[in-house]
Parts: sequence; C-alpha cells; structure tokens
Amino acid sequence: MTDDAPSVSDRRPRLQFSIGSMLLLTAIVGLSIALALVYGKLVRVERTLSALQPIAVEDFARQFENVTTVGGGRIRTKVTDVRYSPVENAYKVRFSWTDSQTGGQWSSNVILKSDGFGTYFGQIRNPEFLVPIKAGDSYMVAIESPPALERN
Repeated sequence: MTDDAPSVSDRRPRLQFSIGSMLLLTAIVGLSIALALVYGKLVRVERTLSALQPIAVEDFARQFENVTTVGGGRIRTKVTDVRYSPVENAYKVRFSWTDSQTGGQWSSNVILKSDGFGTYFGQIRNPEFLVPIKAGDSYMVAIESPPALERN
C-alpha cells in the first residue's frame, strides 16, 4: 500500500442529490402544504356544523326562563322539562310559574319551532299566564342559539 491512497476510515460520506431524493423532498413539502389546507377547511366545516346543531337543553331552559320571567318579576317561570325533536326541529318545553301577587301556581307547555336560522319561536296562550301581564291573546317567546364563535 502506498501512503498517498486514502484508507477506508478516511473516506467521508458525501451528500449526494439524485432525482429520487428531490422527488421525495418535493412530495413531503407538497403533502405538508396539503395537510395545512385540509386542516383549515376542517376547522371551517366544524364551525358551520356547530351552528346547525340544536341548542343544548340546559342553555335552552335557562334562556326560556329568562325570557318568560315577566311583569316586573310578577311571573317567575321554572322549566321542568325540555325535549328536542330532530324530525320537527322543535323544542317542547314544560314549565311552571308562580304569580307573586296571588300566590297561584300554574303549569303549561309550549312548542318552539325553528326558523331555520338558529332561532326558535313559540307562543304561550295560557290565560293564567297572559292576564297578569296584560299580554293579550299570546306571549311570543324567541330563543336564539349563540353564534358559532362563542361556542368554542
């Protein structure tokens, strides 16, 4: 052996670029970009779908009680049952109330149907509810779903 010839231990691996490695690198970068775009689309779809979901029963009951406690506090309502029908896209609410002036306790139910845009409408037509608050023939109740950005 001559001293001028490099030995096996002196050889350093060189970084070699080939067409195959360039294609692999391009594929990895492309898939990373595609993954980021799909993730962004997924987030938008989740927000849209959450806007189409009905309101949680607890939130619906709380809003119903707030909207129907009327007459300067004369009528205080308490929701006893809330049922959602996906077929009709409506809520059936069973509620009771106490007239603070007479001490009378009453109960009734009402069906609130969706307008298709996240609001549910119904009318209370019970005379025991209407007379103390001088509401006429009916008392309109509207419950709104919170905006999609507030749900997250």
